[in-house]
Amino acid sequence: MADTPDPSVFTAGAEGAVIVGSDPLPAVPQPSQQSAMPPLTTRRSTYVNVSLNSAADELTLISFNIQMLVDCCSLPVNWWSRERELLPYIRKISEAYRPDVMIFQECWADEVWRLLKTLEQDKDCPFPYQTRILASDGGAPCNCPNCGDCYCTCCQCCECLRRPCWCCCLPPAAKLVGKGRGEENEGAAGAANGEASGTPKRMRASGPASTPGRIQDSWTSVSGNYQAARRNGGVAIISKWPILERHAYVYYRGALPDCLENKGAVLARIEKGGKIYNVVGTHLQSGDANNRTRVAQLQELATWLRSGMEDCEQTEFASAEAEEVRDKNTQKQEDATSTRRDQKQRRKSKPKTKTGACCRGGKSGGLPKGLVKATEPLIIAGDLNLRYKEDHKYLMEAIRPDNLNCSLCLADPGDPSTSYDTELNDTCYYNNGRPELPIKQLIDYFLLSNDHFGSVSRWQETITLPADQPMSFRFFACLCIPLGSTKVHHVSDHLPVCVTIRHSKEN
Repeated sequence: MADTPDPSVFTAGAEGAVIVGSDPLPAVPQPSQQSAMPPLTTRRSTYVNVSLNSAADELTLISFNIQMLVDCCSLPVNWWSRERELLPYIRKISEAYRPDVMIFQECWADEVWRLLKTLEQDKDCPFPYQTRILASDGGAPCNCPNCGDCYCTCCQCCECLRRPCWCCCLPPAAKLVGKGRGEENEGAAGAANGEASGTPKRMRASGPASTPGRIQDSWTSVSGNYQAARRNGGVAIISKWPILERHAYVYYRGALPDCLENKGAVLARIEKGGKIYNVVGTHLQSGDANNRTRVAQLQELATWLRSGMEDCEQTEFASAEAEEVRDKNTQKQEDATSTRRDQKQRRKSKPKTKTGACCRGGKSGGLPKGLVKATEPLIIAGDLNLRYKEDHKYLMEAIRPDNLNCSLCLADPGDPSTSYDTELNDTCYYNNGRPELPIKQLIDYFLLSNDHFGSVSRWQETITLPADQPMSFRFFACLCIPLGSTKVHHVSDHLPVCVTIRHSKEN
């Protein structure tokens, strides 16, 4: 049996910073090549981070599978112990790497909601702009002007119609409805106040003006195979810069046990310095034998993303002819939309509110045309569960030009740094039953679309920083009988990965 990993190997060195002032702390060089950290503080001096602070035309991203699982068989992952150190750890890596955006996977525990809300208003590590967790609700707010955000989480029928579908009676759906039946009296009074003030009810914030409300962080669109009875998809994106639109997609393809979850992808359109970045977070099917399922999911993702692209987006610069084609396609789309709208208005069975406004009844099949522009970088990040070496041919199949058409953001494709490693991560070591042979895999990736602007400013890097405080890792027999405990120094079995993307196509 292999020895327990030495916690000392998890301490990273200090590089990439310029010290300004006097009497800096001495930097101790370390042999680690995967994570060279800048000093977080200096005594009686200040520092300017040169290599890790992204410029105005660059976006630094961190992707992190936080392994916050909660179900009847999840005691061995010790989520309650790691949860206490998760927020301090995110603050630590945020101070070290200065990310503009963070993409989380496996956000299933209730504690994650509290974590995201804390980061939303955190003074030390603020990420005020966020998406909801993937498939935690069914879609965009209802279009009714007087019913607020009370749509059904499975079919988006409006609760004020008093005609919810049978799925609305399920506890998961009822819990996610924005406006409960118990608030009817309060809502009626609020509606009267809203009419008096001339402000639509659905636009009034329930909290401070600086706090994003339910309307502000709602999905712009939700498509795919969403099922209210399944668990959420566990993917969320948080940003220091405004998120203009939030789109979600739930995969049709899946295998046990992941088919019991709404796994899919989240697209956030983020504006930094007047430039738009399209950031996609996803989490694919688990299991070593499910490579075909993962490739099929990435093909679904490619189809969904292409539904939001213009026909001329295979070229770097749109010519005058391409602009003309785009205008014609836009006009056709507008005509088709008008036709569908007229058909809906002619339907006598269409339910309406007291004011006569129609509710949104169904989900869109894809992204709005022209949403993902060729002049905006398209970045895909997440836990793909495709091992770089063992499953290399499936990974290459998924990113080839007729599928995603993306490039890996790896500096050395022949020897990339690992993100799932029992030698670098003691939580991973114990989660895998203390294996005699080390597990060293890369399964967390950043992909950059070849159809869009953008280039890699800093290649994908694995963050090996440990947590400041050790955590108890308890061992269980038969998933529930405690057998002992030890101390670990990482908050997840995955290591975070970081990359910086430049908006320009030039290197």
